Formats: sequence, C-alpha cells, structure tokens
Amino acid sequence: MLRTENLHYSYPKGSALSFADINCAQGEHWLLLGASGSGKTTLLHLLAGLRKPGSGSIHIHNLDITQLTGAALDHFRGQHIGIIFQQSHFVQALSVRENLILAQRFAGLVKDEKKILARLHRLGIADKADKKPFQLSVGEQQRASICRALINGPDVILADEPTSALDDGNCTAVINLLKEQATQDGATLLIVTHDGRLKTNFDHQIKLNKLPI
Repeated sequence: MLRTENLHYSYPKGSALSFADINCAQGEHWLLLGASGSGKTTLLHLLAGLRKPGSGSIHIHNLDITQLTGAALDHFRGQHIGIIFQQSHFVQALSVRENLILAQRFAGLVKDEKKILARLHRLGIADKADKKPFQLSVGEQQRASICRALINGPDVILADEPTSALDDGNCTAVINLLKEQATQDGATLLIVTHDGRLKTNFDHQIKLNKLPI
C-alpha cells in the first residue's frame, strides 16, 4: 500500500537526508519516531507528494507518485492521501462544512454534504458544521482536521505530530480516534512523531535516524 525505496532529499542549502525503506501494508497502523532534526516532517511531505525527492520512489497502490506532477498529483493526493498537519490550515472565512466541501472539490469530486455531515457526526462535531474554525475549541479543530483528512476515503492517512501539545488523557483519546477511523475505512495509518508516549500503542514502528549518503 505504502512503500518507499532508496529515498533521498536535499535541502536548497545543501544538507541532505537519506531515509530507510518503508513498507506498510493496507490497513496497518504505523508509528514513525524520530528526534528533532531527523527529517520527520520532510519525510511526511515526501510521502504526501508535497515535496519531490532528489532520488528514490514512493509507491501508493503500486503507483510511483514521484512520477506524477501538476494536476495529476493534486488529484491523486486528494483522492488517496489524507494529511493531518500540526496546524489545521483551514480557510478561516469559511465554515467547517465549506472547508470540507473545498477538500472534495480540490480532489475533483462532486460535493457530497450528506457524507460530510455523516463523517462529522462520527467524530462528534456535527453540531459545529456551520461554525468557523476559529469558533471551535482546540480539540474540536483537531477533530475537524481529522474529518478533512478522511472525507474523501483515502487509502493512506499521514499524521504529523498529532499529540505533541496534548496531555496524557487527550493524547490517548486522539490516537484511539485516529486508529478507530483508519480501521473503519480500511486505510493505512502512519503517524510521524517524537512523542515517546505512543510507543505502546503501535505494533509496527520505525525509528528514523539521519543516515549518511
């Protein structure tokens, strides 16, 4: 489902990263741990097609997304990859419902408000559909971010440090929610984090280190 081979990335100023190969099967839940500076967020951006590697391949559904560009890459990402960023990045002038409609349109899909409301209901925030993002609590914004990542039924869910600012109770709740939603959708879940509290929650783990090229 999600597989990388010989992945390398070089920053504009010349520093470079080399990543160990990843092989995550459909429906598996993975934790990718790494210290600050190990390239966790860079790797997540590569897997999501938001950055282009200097060399190597990233396969999702046996398609190498490094070979896609422009609109083809945007459509593939919108339909097959759900991303949960550290910051929500909602359009603040739009309601939660409208932000989710936007996610559907960016993926080239038809607007489906029934599906949006059903997903919001599953996440316990259906009553916030017409609120602006800034009117939501931090926890509600996080659930809305999860909803946006899942709204198009992605095959792969990528989460960047989803628990770094949470206390133990909320940390457990968010991880359980992500795993539950991924399981219900049959999606592969990969959480990128430095949060050591999550180690006991995942059977599949990768330790990310800076590797010499």
